[in-house]
Amino acid sequence: MRRGLTFGMVVVGIGLMVVAYFGLAAPWGVETVANSDPRLDFAPLLYVVGVMLALGSALVYTMLPDRDDRE
Repeated sequence: MRRGLTFGMVVVGIGLMVVAYFGLAAPWGVETVANSDPRLDFAPLLYVVGVMLALGSALVYTMLPDRDDRE
């Protein structure tokens, strides 16, 4: 269970980072300052939440007990 949850958190976190950075951030190649605002006002927050999810997965992996069926 902990491997699946950890993998899921990493996938969701990286997915959120990619979407926030490439899809919701400021348009690329625009030379004017007026167009430098993000498409979504809280896109940087979504990116940070993605980083926190990806890095927090290590805590989940460490804190959840492992199944002991090796007997």
